[in-house]
Amino acid sequence: MNEKTGTIKVKPNDTDTARAFMTAMDNSSKQTKEVNHSFFRSKSEVVTVFLRLKEVIRLMNETSYDRKINVDLESSLTQEKLSKLHEFFEDMGERIRSNTMGDVDYLECWEIGQELNHLIHRLEGSTDGANWMTATFLPFQRISLTEKMYQEGTREFKKDYMYAGYAETGKNLYNAYYDKEDDLIKRKMVQPQRAICSEFFLPMEDMEFDYEDYANWCEQNDAKKYGYDYEHIKYHGKWQIGRVIESYLTINFPMYDEIRYRIEENA
Repeated sequence: MNEKTGTIKVKPNDTDTARAFMTAMDNSSKQTKEVNHSFFRSKSEVVTVFLRLKEVIRLMNETSYDRKINVDLESSLTQEKLSKLHEFFEDMGERIRSNTMGDVDYLECWEIGQELNHLIHRLEGSTDGANWMTATFLPFQRISLTEKMYQEGTREFKKDYMYAGYAETGKNLYNAYYDKEDDLIKRKMVQPQRAICSEFFLPMEDMEFDYEDYANWCEQNDAKKYGYDYEHIKYHGKWQIGRVIESYLTINFPMYDEIRYRIEENA
């Protein structure tokens, strides 16, 4: 097979966030073909994960749970469709927590649902119209955010910078605002960001955040009344790791069979 390799070199920020992230990376491989981690973005892996997603949807629909997944993945895979699948998972989680699942094997449903959620996140960035790249390194590591790290959070994604992945189930206020899911506030389903993880994001373009519009949306939907301090960075922040100083990648990310990641301390 004619394999293609993409490389990324990053100069890390002088921050607690970057140092914690690099420590996590030191405990995993920085190369996609090493056995102790998976990148889920090579051509074969994208196909494998997609096929497993379809199988998990079938398994979920065969349970006795009265709500079924009705998302067409035959014609295309888009971020909108992944969002619909994630809404199903969040709704099921809420029903489990509120004990309103009915007479079903909720442990079986939750086990299948957790894999569904995992696969959804693995496919984000490989969909039609995706504007970022992402990779998760195993063993998966969750890094709790400290008060100092909260102070290092930013509001926007900028091209040519690397950001840490998040490690929460559910959506924070920024994601709820972006998808216009105001019902998540009233259902108290919003989750603050408490941690980052051994995963990174590379925006392919500047992704501006209209904070004033976000704040107005939060006020209109009584976010503070429901206990959400939307001004706190934990509800809308991103955690920058460093600047990309050299990248041999294109936006057509799944074309690569291997991606290598390297920290350049003195660049």
